[in-house]
Amino acid sequence: MYTIGELSKFTKTTIKTLRYYDEIDLLTPTFIDPKTGFRYYDYIKFSELEKINYLKDLGFSLKKIKELIDNPHLIEMNLIEKQNDLMKERELIDLKIEQLKTIKKLNQYLPEKDYYCSGTKINYYKEREFVFIKKRININEIDSLVEELMSLIFTYQLKVKGNLIGYFSDKSKIGKQEVQLMFELDSVEGVSNELIFRIPEGSYLSMNFIGLYSYLPYAYEKLARDLSEKDELMFFEEYTDGLVPDNLNQKTYKVKPKKEKDPRKFVTTIFVKYN
Repeated sequence: MYTIGELSKFTKTTIKTLRYYDEIDLLTPTFIDPKTGFRYYDYIKFSELEKINYLKDLGFSLKKIKELIDNPHLIEMNLIEKQNDLMKERELIDLKIEQLKTIKKLNQYLPEKDYYCSGTKINYYKEREFVFIKKRININEIDSLVEELMSLIFTYQLKVKGNLIGYFSDKSKIGKQEVQLMFELDSVEGVSNELIFRIPEGSYLSMNFIGLYSYLPYAYEKLARDLSEKDELMFFEEYTDGLVPDNLNQKTYKVKPKKEKDPRKFVTTIFVKYN
C-alpha cells in the first residue's frame, strides 16, 4: 500500500487533486485507516489514475471520465468519437498552417511592391524655425496631437508655411513614444522662445518615400545605411503629399489625408542632419 503522499510523488499528481478525486468518487483510496484517516492506495489505483490522466489529456471532463470509468463499455465508442473530432481539428490546423505560409510569402514581397524609396541627396538649409508641440503618445492618438498643434497656432495667431513635419523617438512607431509635430514659422516676431523649435543650419541627407505611412521604417533603414551614429540622430518626416494643408488661415483647419489620393502613393520626405 502507498500513502497519498507517495502516490502524489510517483504520479506527479498533487495531493489536493487526489483528495478532490476522492470527494467526487472518481478515484477512491483502497483503504482508509479508521484511526488516523490516512488514505492508502494499491497498484490498481496507479492504473486507474493513469487512465484518468489520459482521458483528461484527450479533453474529457471529470464528469465524463467518471461516467466512462463507471461504464467501461462506453469507453471505446467515446474514444472513436474523440478521434474523429481530433482529425477534424487537425484538418483545420493544417488549413491554418497553409494560410500562415501564404501570408508569410505575401509579407516577404508586398513591401517591395507597395513602396518606393528614391536615392539619397544632400541639401544645404539655413536655420529654420518651427512652432511645435511634443507629447508622449501612442501613434493612433496622432490626430489629436495635430489638432492641439493647430489650436496652438490659432490661439497665438501665428503665421506658418509649408508642410507638416513630424519627429518620432522610435522609428518603428510601435507603442507609446515621444512624438513632435511642427510647422515652419513664416515670422518669429513676437513669438515666445518656448513655442519655437529650431532646425540648425547645415547639410541634410534626404530621401523621398512613396507609400503607406506604415512602411516608413523601411525608408529609415535605407537612409541610415549612409550614416554613422544612427541612434543619436534626429530623423524628420515632411508630409509632402498626402497630409497637405488646405487653408492655414481657417480656424477649423485640420490636417487630413487626401481622400482622392491612393494612400499607397503618399509622398513623404525624410531628412536628417548630415555631418
